[in-house]
Amino acid sequence: MSVPTGVFTEKDGTFFAEDGYLRKLTKMTAGPSSGFEFLRELLVRLGGPDYAEPSRVTERLRQDGIITTGNGDSREKLGMKEEKARFDAQPIPQGLPPVSEYVLIMRELRINHHIVNKEVYSRGISMIYQRPDYPVSEDKLFMSGQDAVKLGLAEGDIVEIESKTGSLSKPVYIKDGLRQGVLEYIVFKDRSQVFKLSTTPTKWIEVKVRKG
Repeated sequence: MSVPTGVFTEKDGTFFAEDGYLRKLTKMTAGPSSGFEFLRELLVRLGGPDYAEPSRVTERLRQDGIITTGNGDSREKLGMKEEKARFDAQPIPQGLPPVSEYVLIMRELRINHHIVNKEVYSRGISMIYQRPDYPVSEDKLFMSGQDAVKLGLAEGDIVEIESKTGSLSKPVYIKDGLRQGVLEYIVFKDRSQVFKLSTTPTKWIEVKVRKG
């Protein structure tokens, strides 16, 4: 779901900065903020309370202890409880999971054409396609040299990759320095097939690999 929050100059209110403290932002353009009105109406339709203005939301966050002050600091910041943030994400494992065969890591590369004008974007894209040696002019599957020898594969051979939710066939390329047991897939055009390998966002996907 996309929320129409407007551009930076239209925003007005408070937000949590990267250091956890509450900051105030004053908009530079006239007129009401469409983002808050949208969220207000959405919350009401979902059966939530009706906040007349953003300050009411801030008051509720203070009451619930999400915004607090303390430890001799007069500034407001994200509430803490027992030295742990209220918004507590699950820990991310430091190492790769133990698997019987391989893990696949996907890298999706995008060019943010909205940052530059269309002329610069078009020229950059054309330069990519004019260079046959450029590594992201197509989807590519990389494997370590050790794994290629183990499976009896040469560069360009077709391999079949199978996960719990999907499968695909791709030519394989050898990449120096890639860890044994790890496959790297660069996503460029063939998104629909490779994204079926996992139904949820994940850092890696457990897969089986065999020669096609």
